[in-house]
Amino acid sequence: MTESKHTPGPWGAERAAFPVFEAYDFAIRASVGHGPVVIGEAFGRATQTVYLPAEANARLIAAAPDLLEALEGLLAKYTELVSSGDCGSWDPEKESEVIAARAAIAKAKGDA
Repeated sequence: MTESKHTPGPWGAERAAFPVFEAYDFAIRASVGHGPVVIGEAFGRATQTVYLPAEANARLIAAAPDLLEALEGLLAKYTELVSSGDCGSWDPEKESEVIAARAAIAKAKGDA
């Protein structure tokens, strides 16, 4: 497992206060040093008051550190379970879900 290169979580998402040119955005924020900083944004176009795609994208981005941590923990637990012999002949190296989990972790950490 490599050391994280991203800004540590938790991250949050909130609607930006100043929409311009009928566009709007949601800021993804993290606490760094003395307070919150914007580390990303999800943009969209205003159609009446519908902001769902950009808001959903911002929430997904903000959940990334939590998702990565959960996936790493789940994978470690399954690997530990297999190593202990409690899974019979289950081989995590051949399971598509485990392969996908490892690939997602590598992508999130910039190792892929």
